[in-house]
Amino acid sequence: MVLVPVNFMLRPEEIAFILDHSEASAFVVEAALTDVADKALAASAGSVRHRVAIGGAPSGWDDVAACSTTRPGRPTYRWRTTTRCG
Repeated sequence: MVLVPVNFMLRPEEIAFILDHSEASAFVVEAALTDVADKALAASAGSVRHRVAIGGAPSGWDDVAACSTTRPGRPTYRWRTTTRCG
């Protein structure tokens, strides 16, 4: 897995470009930014299979807490082949 940081000030089309060219399979965003993220995903080619929000999950997104199990000092994330984590 390679993490690709994305600047939250970019336009949805620019984010879509990054998602497509990185061949992202998961998109993790702060809950407040899911509207922009949804627009970026709509403009992308569709490689993203997992949509995960931090701080609450609106419809169509998983909450990061549902995707992780806690071990001391090291969370483990359960990515499945479907779009849902839980």
